Amino acid sequence: MAAGALLAQLFQLPSRDVGRHLLLLSVIGELAHEASAGPLARFIDLPSHAVAAESPCGPGGGAPATTYPDDAAVLQARAVEMLAHLKTTAAFEKVLAVASEHPSRAVRIAAIDAFLFNHGDSREAIDRVRAAVRPNEVKYVGLARRERDAVPREFDAKVQAFCERHPEERPPSTIEYRHRVEQPCAESPREKRHPS
Repeated sequence: MAAGALLAQLFQLPSRDVGRHLLLLSVIGELAHEASAGPLARFIDLPSHAVAAESPCGPGGGAPATTYPDDAAVLQARAVEMLAHLKTTAAFEKVLAVASEHPSRAVRIAAIDAFLFNHGDSREAIDRVRAAVRPNEVKYVGLARRERDAVPREFDAKVQAFCERHPEERPPSTIEYRHRVEQPCAESPREKRHPS
C-alpha cells in the first residue's frame, strides 16, 4: 500500500521539487518491492521534458561560472540506482539496457555504476557491463566511487588518474568556461527587478 502511494507521488510530473523526488525515489528503492520495477523503468524511459522543467537558462546553464544541473538526468540516474537495488534478474537486465541506450550520458553512467555496485564490482559484472555499453563509454566502467570510509586523497588520486588517461573528460576551468559562454543567462521572471 505504501509503495503504491509513493509511486503515485513519483508520477506527479514534471517535478517542481527535485529534492522531494530524489527522496521519493530513495524510499521506493529502499522498500525493495519487486512491483516497483515496472514504474521505475517507466520513469527512467520518460522524455526529459516530462520529468523536470528546464532550468531558467536552458541545458547547461549560461551564466559565467554558474552551472544548472540537468534535473531530469539527476532524477532518472537515481531511479536507475534504485532499480538496480531491487536485485532481480529483470531489474538488472533493464539497468544494462539503460547503460547502453538511455539518451542521457549521466543516466548511462549511473546505470553502469549501479550495476557494478549491486554485484560487488565482481569480475563477471565488469565483463557484462563492458559488453553492454557503447564502445566509446567503456572508459566509464569502474569509475572512482566515493564511499563512506574512503580516504579523500585516495579518491582524488583516482579521479586525477582517470582525467590523465582521458583528458577529454577533464572539466573546464572556470576561466575556460567563461570564455566559452556566449551570452549570460537571462534573468528569470522572479529575479527581474521592477523600477521603483
